[in-house]
Amino acid sequence: MSTWQPDVNPYSSLLTIFAVAKAFRGLDDVRQRNAVASWARVADAVILFGDDPGVADAAHDLGVLHRPGVECNGYGTPLLHDVFATAQAEASTSLVCYLNADIVVTADLRTGAAAVAQQRRQFLLVARRRNLDVTEPLPFQREDVDRWLLDVADHGQLDGKAAIDVFLFPRGLYEAVPPFAVGRPAWDNWMIRHARERGITIVDATYDVPLIHQDPGLGVTGERSVRWTGPEAQRNRELAGRVVFTIEDATHQLVAGRLRPLRSWEHARHRANQVVWSTPWLATLRRRLRSLAHRTGGKSA
Repeated sequence: MSTWQPDVNPYSSLLTIFAVAKAFRGLDDVRQRNAVASWARVADAVILFGDDPGVADAAHDLGVLHRPGVECNGYGTPLLHDVFATAQAEASTSLVCYLNADIVVTADLRTGAAAVAQQRRQFLLVARRRNLDVTEPLPFQREDVDRWLLDVADHGQLDGKAAIDVFLFPRGLYEAVPPFAVGRPAWDNWMIRHARERGITIVDATYDVPLIHQDPGLGVTGERSVRWTGPEAQRNRELAGRVVFTIEDATHQLVAGRLRPLRSWEHARHRANQVVWSTPWLATLRRRLRSLAHRTGGKSA
């Protein structure tokens, strides 16, 4: 991991982290407390949204803000447009960061945020996560806890570029988020697409900003399957649009505190495909060419 430090003090008033919590029960209690405790170490403020059992008590125990009364859909699932609007309205810091409630961070999140903010006025920072099965409270009382967490992260499995759990950006950048249901698919893809369509720098900070996802990531089964395929998931996909944007669509990479343009051949090919699929007449043309190639025995486009 990078040891680079920015010229400005990254511990000046800079960052608010916000999230929607689930009920604090069983492993969710352990993992969410681990996550929020890690955020409180590196952020100027933490806002925990949610009305599920244990959320208010956990926020009090961990010394962070609690915001109940989040707008929900007909299934009782919190809606992200209300969460993002409230967090950005209440934050007094220049940067805000949405995190999934089981993600543990280190001080590198703050350092990386300060580094990007020095180089870009408008940006969206994302990063890939490392999956690790965490079942016990983490030792935040250790003096070397950041180094310890980095060592732990190195043992995790780096997840794919479609698994996006962090969205860090200047306050006010996302003024009109659609009413996506929390914990369902597609809204994270919309976040990246929205930034790309506005010409905003999208930073893949995987190298400099390690994220520990406290779950081994064994697939989508049971309740997760329902969340991924049910009516709420379908509604999210309708709101997001048919083109799926991921970390693959980042414009820059953060390495040792410096932004580097992403210019590889595979990256350029991926961007070209996204342009095709997001332009109706080009998408139609491509489908027709592929159909023609299939009928004539040629290679698909």
